Amino acid sequence: MIEFGEQDSLAFDEVMDVLKRRPDFDCQQLNEDSVLSIPGLEIYPSRRKIYRGRKKISLTVKEYDLFYLLVANQGHILT
Repeated sequence: MIEFGEQDSLAFDEVMDVLKRRPDFDCQQLNEDSVLSIPGLEIYPSRRKIYRGRKKISLTVKEYDLFYLLVANQGHILT
């Protein structure tokens, strides 16, 4: 789970309010079976599992959240 501070949460709510008022905004959700792949790894977001080959990689909740955030935002600078 990713935690937001009060200021972050307010900014997120503002962005969502703006997007909801846009009739041309199309909300997309990942389907249950979606897989994120990077060389050598498969990430199953709906199951919160990561595999290398057929072997499951065990991560804490915080480790998984951070890893998923970085993979999902490849090529972007995160602060």
